[in-house]
Amino acid sequence: MSYFDLIDGMLRTGACALSAGFVTIQRTWLEERQQADGGFVGRSGSSDIYYTDFALRALSLIAPDSEAFTAAAPFLTARRSPPADVIGAFSELSCEETLSRRGVTARIDRGPLSEIVARQALASGGFGASGTGELSAYATFIGMLCRQMLGEPDLSKQAAQAVRRLRCEDGGFSELESQSQAQTNATAAAVAVLVMAGDLQRSEAEEVAGFLRRAQAPDGGLRAHPSAPEGDLLSTYTGLLTLWTLGATDVIDLAAIGRFLRLVTRAAGGFAATPSDYGADVEYTY
Repeated sequence: MSYFDLIDGMLRTGACALSAGFVTIQRTWLEERQQADGGFVGRSGSSDIYYTDFALRALSLIAPDSEAFTAAAPFLTARRSPPADVIGAFSELSCEETLSRRGVTARIDRGPLSEIVARQALASGGFGASGTGELSAYATFIGMLCRQMLGEPDLSKQAAQAVRRLRCEDGGFSELESQSQAQTNATAAAVAVLVMAGDLQRSEAEEVAGFLRRAQAPDGGLRAHPSAPEGDLLSTYTGLLTLWTLGATDVIDLAAIGRFLRLVTRAAGGFAATPSDYGADVEYTY
C-alpha cells in the first residue's frame, strides 16, 4: 500500500461520519468552483491543476457520484506546458489516479513527469526546493509520492537519511537545511518520508509528538511554527494526520481542534485558512 492510499483510507473512514446536510453544502460549494474547461479555480484566476487536484480528492471523499469527475477529464488531458516541479507533477498524477478510481479515463504523458522527478532529486536521496535546490522536507515527501505513483525504484531509505538532516533540537523538523526553526508542515512531511521508508525510530516519534503537542494554539488549531500568532487549517490537518500515523492523537486536545474547525467553517460552504481569514478555498476545504 502506498502512503497516498494510507491517507485516502483514513480520510474515507472519517468522511463516512459526516452528516448529509454538511456534505450537501460542501459538495455544492466545491462543484461551483469548477470552470467551463473542467478545471477548478482557487480564490482568483483561472483553472489550476493544483486546486483541481484538491477539489477532485475532496469530492471523491464526499460525493463519489459527482459529474465533476467526467467534466474534469478534458482539463487534465489538455495540452499545456509540463509542470515546473514535483508539486505540479504530483498534482497531475493525483488527478489521474482520482479520476481512475471514479471510473474516468484521462491518460497523461508520464515521461515529462518522470524527468521532473529525476531533475529535482538530490544526490543525498532527498529533493531540492524548487528554484534553490536546497534540501526540502516537503519536496522530498512529494517527490517520494511521485516515485511511488510512477512505479519507480524505491529510494526511500536514502530519502529518510536525507530528511534526518532537517531534525531540530525541539523534536520537529525544519523545511530547509538552512533553517533552524522546526515547522509543523515540514515535520509532517519528514515523518511521512520516514514512515514510507519504514525507518521511523521510537525516540523520533516521541519527540515529534511532543513538538506537535506544543504547536497547539489557544484557538485550538496547530500553529505553522512556534512563533505563529494563531493556528491554521493546513498545519492542523498535517499535524493531526501525523499524530494519527504515530498513534498519538491523545497528546493534543481534540475537542479544541473541533472548536477551531468551526471557526474556519464558512456558512455558504468552504473553509478558510485561519479564524481571521474571511475567504475560503478548495485546498483548505479538502
